[in-house]
This record gives sequence, structure tokens and C-alpha cells, in this order.
Amino acid sequence: MKKILLKIKSVLFSSDLQKTKQTIEDVKIAYENEEEEEEDEDEEDDYDEVYLARQSNDLEKMLKATEMETTLGNRHFLLQAIVGETYRLRKEEKYKNLCLKFSEKHLEEFQLFTQSLKDEFDGSIPRITTFQQYSTLLTELEEYEKAIKTCEMAISFGLDDGTKGGYQGRIDRIKKKMSSNVKELKVDNIKKSSSFSDTNLIIEDKELSEVEYSIGQIRQFIREVVREAKDTAKEDTGYLKRSIDGVWIERTKSVEFSQVFYGAENGNSKLFEIATRRMPKDLKWKVILEG
Repeated sequence: MKKILLKIKSVLFSSDLQKTKQTIEDVKIAYENEEEEEEDEDEEDDYDEVYLARQSNDLEKMLKATEMETTLGNRHFLLQAIVGETYRLRKEEKYKNLCLKFSEKHLEEFQLFTQSLKDEFDGSIPRITTFQQYSTLLTELEEYEKAIKTCEMAISFGLDDGTKGGYQGRIDRIKKKMSSNVKELKVDNIKKSSSFSDTNLIIEDKELSEVEYSIGQIRQFIREVVREAKDTAKEDTGYLKRSIDGVWIERTKSVEFSQVFYGAENGNSKLFEIATRRMPKDLKWKVILEG
């Protein structure tokens, strides 16, 4: 830039027309050369150690490169490459944990990368494999709610996973699997109970967030569940109906429902199904079948 400024100065103070024309030509050439030098410098920034690490397919090099400064584009593709490689090796505990860690890191930083990606890819964001790999791993670990939120985040960025149903189809499949697993858990636990005597069987334990309801509201939830469950109890003796109860446990900040258990083939009430449907999703509860 100094060379250009000096040439412009010589034009302003020159009385020689021919010399002035020549100087203008020199300025144009100098400006073009300087633009090329600046582009070369930008390219050097792109092809830094982080770029070389992500291109190497060497996981150790990639992990070390996460501590280095680089461009937003290189940072994005580095994290995505790490997730892809650790996802491939996720059957091993070490790589599964690394995949979880860097998936979360990538998604935490993803907002920073969006404009850079749009600039590079003509206004649109390319397919981001971290979202689908992370949601798949979470589903395998039965962390269904987090898997669904990951897909919803992808949808909010207008992303596609390359499948016919897209991320919405993926959400639907996760919800179906989540529902299926809850039913399997219930049936499996009931089958196991056929030989128990005095041991109580917890068929569901909802581990959720802190309670934000008054004691009066919680007791109302309990009454509604117990009342409806009693209506489904068909034992002639009435003992099953009388055994259905629910209490708030202050120590654990949770609700415990209970009923006597008559075996997998006998007429138990629908206490579990009713509690699942009626209890707030942010309130911790469990059902105990008493032997």
C-alpha cells in the first residue's frame, strides 16, 4: 500500500503528462499485485495447522489442534471431523465419551459458524453430520429427550440429514422407540415379579427436574391418578382397589404410587398408564408393586 500511495503522490505533483499516464498504469499494476498478495495471505490463514490436522484423519493431531487459533471455517470442520471419527469408534467407551464431548462442543459453538458457512457455500449451510451422529448416539444411550432436542436444533437452522423424512422423521422414530422402550420396561419388570414375595417392585421411576408446584397442587395430581386407577381395578374382593394409593415424599421431592400386585396374568389396575398420562412431565414419580 505504501508503494501505491507514493505513486499517487508522484502523479499529483507531476507536470509531465506522459509520465503521469505511465504512473497511473503503474498504480493499477501495483494495486492488482497487492490484491493478489492479500489473497495469498488469506489462503495461508486457511491452510494452517488446524486445516492440516483435520485433513490428516489422525485423531490425536485433530484433538491437539482444538487448542489452536484458526478461522471459523477450519474450527467448524475440525470439530465435525473429530465427531465423525469418534462416532465411528463409539463402541469403545473412550471414543464414545469423546464423541459426546465434542458433539456438545460443536453444537455449542455452531451459531458462530453459520455466517462463515453461508459465505463459503453461496448463502446456504451444507449438511452438518454432527447433528445426526450425536442424535443417533444419544438414542443408542436411551437419552431420548436430548436426542429430540438435537434434531429440533438442526431443524431451527434449516438443516437436512439427507433422509426422506429429514430431522422431523428422525424425531418421530425416536419418540416411537422411546414409547416402545417404556412398554418393554413395564412388561419385563412384571414378568420378573412372578417369583418375588416380600420385595417391592419399582416399575417406573421418573428422574426429572426440581418441583415447581405447591403441595396442594401435587396432592391434587395424586388424587386424580388414584381415583382413576381405582376405577380400573376389577378384583372382586376390593382389596386391589383399596391398596391403590399415592403419597408425596418430602425427603426425595417425589411422588410414590403403590398397589398390590396380582401377577402378570391377573387383573391389576392401570395405575402405571394413568400416572404416565396424568402426572406433570417435570415432576418425579414412581410406581411400586407390593408383594
